[in-house]
Amino acid sequence: MKTKYLLLLFCLFTVACNRQEDFTMLGEPASVRDKMNGKVQKVVFKLFWGTGTGNDITKGNHFTTRERDSLRWFYDFEATFDNTGDHIINYNTLDDNNNPVNTWNFIKENNLIVLSKWSFRKPGSFGFGSGYPTDGYTKYINNEKGLVIKKEDRRAHDDSLLYSFTIKYNEPGDEIETQAFDGKGNFFRKWTIEYNDKRQAIGGVNYGPDGNIRNSYKNTINDRGKISESTSFDKDKNVIGNAKYTYLEYDAKGNWIKVGLEYGPFTTYGERTITYYE
Repeated sequence: MKTKYLLLLFCLFTVACNRQEDFTMLGEPASVRDKMNGKVQKVVFKLFWGTGTGNDITKGNHFTTRERDSLRWFYDFEATFDNTGDHIINYNTLDDNNNPVNTWNFIKENNLIVLSKWSFRKPGSFGFGSGYPTDGYTKYINNEKGLVIKKEDRRAHDDSLLYSFTIKYNEPGDEIETQAFDGKGNFFRKWTIEYNDKRQAIGGVNYGPDGNIRNSYKNTINDRGKISESTSFDKDKNVIGNAKYTYLEYDAKGNWIKVGLEYGPFTTYGERTITYYE
């Protein structure tokens, strides 16, 4: 249970996923997601071991590939945006030598993402099982507001459907529910997201194939709109994990560039380099 939760911890950074004029969304498929100030050109994220607690967390050794695989933790990554800054255009996970491991390339039509082509040299490093195909693509279907309401993951060599996802939004345009189906159209998962009046994600629930709750989580939001603590619960509302985030340094635009994460016996230290168009 713990290793599966570790893989998801940094995905919880996204507090609101809505495109606004002066913001850039570090969203899908990034493992560390965020709503960033300014028009971002590129983000590079590196993960290290950490020591200490709270504001005293310090940087340790860089995570090795072997350690990541053992913990089923995500790899470092680089995400590149086009000059509109509204979606990632290229995304690569990186090994110890900064070489691409898994790659995504996104295609736009009429300024909307309609396709992403992906290639996995190491499927397990992104949370997919070893049986996941090496090459494939995702098709995106948008509604009249430009919101993605359906996604289809397909295998490259025979165009067969692997999974499909249907997505619902609230009136302001925040994702509130996603349902997942296998290639035969069988339902196998659903997750929901709850927001506060500032459109910040404060919790969610995950459901299994039988439609029953499998687990849930609650977030605490700091004064900058970022998650400072996230607690996960099992189906009976017993605590199964707690993560505390400390944002150690920000850049001139107010985006964090150093962060500490405390989860049980693990303390890590994350760094990101942000390049802007301006």
